[in-house]
Amino acid sequence: MQSVPPRAPVTTPKAKAKLRVDQRPLRLLRALLDLLAVLLGFWTSFLLHAALVEWGVLGRQSLDPAHYVNLALLFGVICIAVFWKLDLYRERASVLNLSELQAAMKGILLTAAIFLAVLFMVRLTNFSRFVTFFGFFTSAVFVLLQRRLFSAFVRKVQLGGKIARRNVLIYGCGETGKLLMKKLIQAPHKACHVVGFLDDFAPRGSRVTCRLHQTTTEVFEARVLGRLQDLAPLARELRIDELLVTVSLTNAERHHELVQLAREANVDVGVIPRFGEVRADQLEVEDLSAITVLRPSSVRPRKFYPAMKRCFDVLTASTLLIVTAPLWMLAVALILLESGWPVLFRQMRVGQDGKRFKIVKFRTMRKGVEPYQNSPQGDDDPRITRIGRLLRMGGFDELPQLINVLRGQMSMVGPRPEMPFIVEKYSALESQRLVAKPGITGIWQLSCDRHAEIHENLEYDLYYIRHQSLLLDFLILLETLFFTIGLASNVARRESLKPPLSKIPLPMPSSSSKPEPGDGYILVALDQRRTDTLPESWITCAPAFYVLASHGHLKLLVAPDNVAVLDGLVEEPASERVRAVDRTEYVPYVDRSQLRALTYGAKMVVTDLDHVDGWARDGNVDVLFVEGQRMRWYNRSHGCEALVADLAERISIDMPDDRAHQVLAAGTPEPSYDEGATARTSLALDPPQHTI
Repeated sequence: MQSVPPRAPVTTPKAKAKLRVDQRPLRLLRALLDLLAVLLGFWTSFLLHAALVEWGVLGRQSLDPAHYVNLALLFGVICIAVFWKLDLYRERASVLNLSELQAAMKGILLTAAIFLAVLFMVRLTNFSRFVTFFGFFTSAVFVLLQRRLFSAFVRKVQLGGKIARRNVLIYGCGETGKLLMKKLIQAPHKACHVVGFLDDFAPRGSRVTCRLHQTTTEVFEARVLGRLQDLAPLARELRIDELLVTVSLTNAERHHELVQLAREANVDVGVIPRFGEVRADQLEVEDLSAITVLRPSSVRPRKFYPAMKRCFDVLTASTLLIVTAPLWMLAVALILLESGWPVLFRQMRVGQDGKRFKIVKFRTMRKGVEPYQNSPQGDDDPRITRIGRLLRMGGFDELPQLINVLRGQMSMVGPRPEMPFIVEKYSALESQRLVAKPGITGIWQLSCDRHAEIHENLEYDLYYIRHQSLLLDFLILLETLFFTIGLASNVARRESLKPPLSKIPLPMPSSSSKPEPGDGYILVALDQRRTDTLPESWITCAPAFYVLASHGHLKLLVAPDNVAVLDGLVEEPASERVRAVDRTEYVPYVDRSQLRALTYGAKMVVTDLDHVDGWARDGNVDVLFVEGQRMRWYNRSHGCEALVADLAERISIDMPDDRAHQVLAAGTPEPSYDEGATARTSLALDPPQHTI
C-alpha cells in the first residue's frame, strides 16, 4: 500500500488546555438548523409546483405562499419534537454518523405520519398534495445534507481545539488504539480531543495518524507520550480528563495499578473490552438483570430482506442504466479515440460465499497492463490513461457494474469484491466480508480510508453486514451522490490549475517474482540478557538504528524489562535518530515460534543469536551478525546492498575471511556456515540482574 505523505500536523503532543463549552447551545443550534432545512424543503417543493403549473404539466390552482409557510412551520415543529424524543440532539457516535442519519430518516417518516393525522383531524383541504408529499422528500434530503455538513463543520472546529470538552489519552497504540482514535475523530459531537497515547512497548515519540478527509491528504496526528507510569505528570501538564484503555490487562495487579495511577492523576478511566481475538467493534452488549454480558456479534438471517434487496437492486440498476446511457456512449467514444479496443475491462473477483465472477468496468489503464496487479493508489499512476483519469474522477468507470447487478452477481450497496489472490490470504475475521453480496458502493468507499487497502479497514464492511437494511442502502446511495458531486468538483478545480499532463511511459512489468528491495521489514533481535552494563552488541547496534529505519520499517525485539533501556538508545539527541522513531516498532518477545515467524518475514535481520541466524539462512534472509564491535554481512537475497553500504560508513562491517570490500562491491556468495553453531546461544528473557 502506498503511504500518503502527511501535511502539517493538525495537532501536537503538547496540547494547550481546551475551551470547555456547554452543549445545550449546540443542541439548540442543531434544532434551529433542522427547522430551516424543513422550511427550505417545502419552499423548494412549492417553487417546483409553481414551475410545473406554469409549464402546463399540472392543473392551475390557487397557491397562497403564506399558507404553505404555516404548513412548513407545523411540519418543522413536529419534526423537532420527534427528533428530540429520538435523542437526535444528544451526543452519539457511529460509522460516518450513519446511525444518526438512519434515526433522522425514521424521524422524518414518523413526523410525516403525525403531520397527515393532524391535517385529517383539523380537516385542512385547501393545499396541494404535490407540494405536501414532495415537501416530505425534499425536507428529508435537506435535513440529511444539513446534518452531514454541520457534523463536518463541528469536527473542523473541534480539531482546531475550540470546543474540545474532554482531553483524552489512549493507553495502547495498537490496532484497537488506532481504531479508537479514528472513531473519536469521526464523532465530533462527542467533543473529545485525543492528546496522545501511552504505550509500554512503542518508542516514545512514535506517530499514530489517520486521514481526516476522503479527497485530501490532511491527517490527524497523535504521538506516544510515555508509559503508563507517566500518567500522573502528563495528566497535570496536559490537563487530561480521561484515560481510555485498549490493551489487555493480564492480571489483577495490573488492574489495581491502573486504577491507582488514574486515581492519583485525577482522571476518569474507560476500558475498551476484549474478547480473545475478537475486535472491539465486533462485540455486542446484553443486559442480563443489571449484569453486563459481552458476546461476539453475529449476523442474524432475515427472511424477507434478501428478496426486498434484490428488487431494490434491479429497480435502481435499471433506472440508472437509462439515466446514464448518454455517459456510456460518451465514455465509449472517448476510450476508442484515445486507445481503441477493448472498451471494457474484465477481471475475476470473489463474491458472496466465495463465488467467483468477472467484474466489468470501463478500461482506464493502458493496454498490456497486468490485470491482477495491485490497484492504483492515485490518479497519478502511470498506468492510467488520460480518459481513465477523467472517468475515475467521479467513479464513472464503475458504471458497467450495473450489468453485474442485473445478473445477480453484485448489489448496489455492499462490500467491494476483492481479487482471488488477496482473498486466499484472508483470516477468519476478514472472511466475514464474504457473507454479504459485494456492491458497487459501500461505507468504505465513502470513508477517509478509501485510499487504503479494503481488508485493512474491516470496520466499515463489518458494520454494514451487521446493520443491513433498505434504509441504510438508501442512505449510502444518497451519501454516494453527495460524495460524487463533491469529488468531481474538487478534482475538476484541482485539474484546472495544473499544466497539461504529458504522456508518461509505462514501466515494463517485471518477470521475476522476487520482492523488490524495500519490501518487508528489518528485524533487530539481540540477546536480551544484561547486567549493570549494556551488552557490547547493544552498544554496537545503537548507531545503526536510525540508518536501518531510514531504509524501511524497523522492528526491535525487546524483553519487557528492557524497554526503558531501549528507549534511551533509540532517542539519542541526534536529529536523525529522533526522526527514525516514526518507523520503529517495539515487538515484545512471546516465544521461539513467534521469533522464527518474524525472522522469515523480514528482508534483513540484525542479531547476535546463532539460532536466529540459522532461521534466516533457511528463509534466504540477509543477516548482519553482531560480534563484539563488528558486524558480518551474510548476503543471501541481494536486495540490501544500499542499506549495508550506508551502514558501513558508520559501523565496521565485514565478512568471514575479511572480504567485506568484495561484498559491498558486487555481493559475493556467502561463506560456509558453521552447522554446530546454532546451539551455542539461546534467547534469554529472564529479568536483568540489575536495573540500568
